[in-house]
Amino acid sequence: MNSRIEQLLEFINEDSNDIFSRYALALEYWNLNQLEDAKVSFLEVLAIDKEYLAVYYHLGKTLQALNELESANEVFNQGIEVAISQGNQKTKAELLTALDELEDL
Repeated sequence: MNSRIEQLLEFINEDSNDIFSRYALALEYWNLNQLEDAKVSFLEVLAIDKEYLAVYYHLGKTLQALNELESANEVFNQGIEVAISQGNQKTKAELLTALDELEDL
């Protein structure tokens, strides 16, 4: 197993609500193309904090890569709503672009 993944899993074992480590773990899985593991980890982030805006883009892209297009669409739209509520125009624009690209598939 990847030493970075092992380290992140240790952090999560120490604090199950360590959202940053969960998100970092999901990104590690994504980078290794372990998409099912990435999906599970991203969903765990959302289960802890639905306002963790960064997760929406990567979860949506993961679902898109897994050909779960309807779910990806829902995630991008949820993320857009969170971005609006947080006044984060940059992430809103990124999510809108991802949504447009998804609709072009």
